Amino acid sequence: MGQNVFVHSIRYLIVISSLISFTLVSANTTSFSLTVICMVEGSNGNITQEELQGKNTAYFKRLAYSTTERNSLFSAAALGSIISGLAITSLIGRFGLRNVLSAYGFLSGLTALALPLAAATGFIPMFIIRMLQGSAGPAQYVMIGTVARDWAPRKSIGSYLIVELQKLGIKPLSEKLVTITTDTTEEETSKNQSIPYKSIIGDCVVWLVLLTYWSDEIGFEMLGQFGPTYLNRVLGIDIRTTGIISATTYLLSVGVKISQQFSHVLMAWNSMISSITILLLPLFVTLIAPYNLIHEWSRIYIIIGIFQLIMMTFFFIFCDTKPRDWTITSNNITTNSSEEEEETSE
Repeated sequence: MGQNVFVHSIRYLIVISSLISFTLVSANTTSFSLTVICMVEGSNGNITQEELQGKNTAYFKRLAYSTTERNSLFSAAALGSIISGLAITSLIGRFGLRNVLSAYGFLSGLTALALPLAAATGFIPMFIIRMLQGSAGPAQYVMIGTVARDWAPRKSIGSYLIVELQKLGIKPLSEKLVTITTDTTEEETSKNQSIPYKSIIGDCVVWLVLLTYWSDEIGFEMLGQFGPTYLNRVLGIDIRTTGIISATTYLLSVGVKISQQFSHVLMAWNSMISSITILLLPLFVTLIAPYNLIHEWSRIYIIIGIFQLIMMTFFFIFCDTKPRDWTITSNNITTNSSEEEEETSE
């Protein structure tokens, strides 16, 4: 009895500590979108032009990145995330889950400490640090699944994932949440079950979902990464107000998506779409708004808005919530029949 009470109590400690860890790791990467506007000479920060002239000119010139350099620093985090995502499975197999996740956590903390020094040193060290910061991203997904699998009751895994993925509004991972609830064990679910890639790829609804997600991701990342730059450098809003407005993007991004047993496939594809979007979005901004002029940014938001409107229109017309034919298995049919028989007997 006492042991069960201890186990149930430790669950809350685990989910709280993991929530804090997710928040800090994510904040180390995403906070750059706001702090970068404080690093540019002449921005609407707390330092006046007169104060800047009385300081080390060479130091502040190193912080005055060009538009291409500044946008490259945003892409660096996505590049590090993609490289790390390709290697993390092999690292876990060789060194163990706990060691790898701990190493990524320490790496995230060390890069946060090294960021000011790298910024003062030059663009190349700053780019490397940003890549290292982004490399901790895939570890968050692994940690989320591990905590939910090992410490949550099966019927409560969805609730655990929801709590963990909120992360106090720092990063919109809750939009990538997929909850799977069954009464079968993990062994029964995965036994002799192959992924129907051909059927998935050939399903036009799947492609429509991915394209719609892509349009949504472009709009969200535009606000998340470049929102502070637009508000401060283009509209002239002070940094404190810019931070408050930028935070609302994450605080309002609380969504849950529900799918069946092959949802992890779409989730993996969505994750790759997110990384590629974050990688290419700075290039798009550099090409369309090289001088940070308001009419240039207007074109950016008009293009993204039209793309989202078109994709959402197609989504509402052609998509539905019914399971696709390739998700229906004999295991699902048996489970549903058993549930109906139990309800009838009751």
